[in-house]
Amino acid sequence: MIHGDFHLKKILLCGVNSRFNQTNPALRYLRNAITGLNKDYTVELKEYNINQMPADVIRDVVSQSPDYILFSIYIWNVPFVKQIVPEIKKLIPGAHLICGGPEVSFGNTDPFYHKNFHHIIDGAGETAAAALFRGEVPDPSGGDAVVMRMENYPVKLAELPFLYTTDELKTLKDKILYYESSRGCPYRCSYCLSSAQNGVEYRPLDLVTYELDKFLENGVKIVKFVDRTFNIDEERAFAIWTHIINNHNETTTFHFEIRGELLSERLIKLLSTAPAGAIQIEIGIQSSNRETLREVRRTFDGERVSASLSSLSKNIHTHVDIIAGLPHENIDSFGDTFNYAAGLKPDMLQLGFLKVLGGT
Repeated sequence: MIHGDFHLKKILLCGVNSRFNQTNPALRYLRNAITGLNKDYTVELKEYNINQMPADVIRDVVSQSPDYILFSIYIWNVPFVKQIVPEIKKLIPGAHLICGGPEVSFGNTDPFYHKNFHHIIDGAGETAAAALFRGEVPDPSGGDAVVMRMENYPVKLAELPFLYTTDELKTLKDKILYYESSRGCPYRCSYCLSSAQNGVEYRPLDLVTYELDKFLENGVKIVKFVDRTFNIDEERAFAIWTHIINNHNETTTFHFEIRGELLSERLIKLLSTAPAGAIQIEIGIQSSNRETLREVRRTFDGERVSASLSSLSKNIHTHVDIIAGLPHENIDSFGDTFNYAAGLKPDMLQLGFLKVLGGT
């Protein structure tokens, strides 16, 4: 962008989602962290998905004429990103490329990233990105990218601004919008990326309810909490669910991943008062095989989960998750897991295949 004789440098934040109806919260955190930080930069966010033609995405990125390009990299978009980035480098050789996300935070020794990117953000990126665009981080001085280690750039969830702009709440209201009221998980299931983090950090409760009202006021269709175990703190879960129930707009559904064993009688009673469509819950069973559960360091009380789900009223839409491919599973034992999960009679049974995530 040219203002008189002065060239404003353009930062392009790129997300490649797995489906067209998803949004990328990480890029919005980064946008909020760097917008207005330096008067010499403009910031734009672009979202694509892995079902698009790579050539179309390359063409669109290049057409933006960015000076800086940041890619958010996850397990589902690694092949796509590895296909398009070398082509983008050829077409915009002067662009400064940055990458972040789980796949590079725990796999940043991959030569591809060092060959094709200038900076690699390891871990939560809000503080690191701000430091980068304040000019506090050196450029690469050799063949490898500069890795910005998470321990040098701590982030406090309580201090981050609300993810979405007023315009986004209107234009994206029919897509899935993600929301984070806590980070981390107290459990250490060895297949889950949360096992690489320590402790749980909470966003202030009054701030959470204030931000939930923004979704409600704008008639957003689905809000997915990305909290790993939403009901680990019963009092907090009770307060948030009460707020949603008391302020339901007959449009917005809030989705929560919970621990079935922690669904107390008090929470079940509260959920029975929820308007239909206001709240849906997702419970990860993963496996009913005790040997498997022991191997992956996961506790599970099948009887308690069954009792909790059977006590829920029909106004609560339920998802149950299982994973194929965990250690010590075979066709027979997985069949037992499938039969157990189906016997819970959820509204949706989600079968996932084990993904070996970096850092787990």
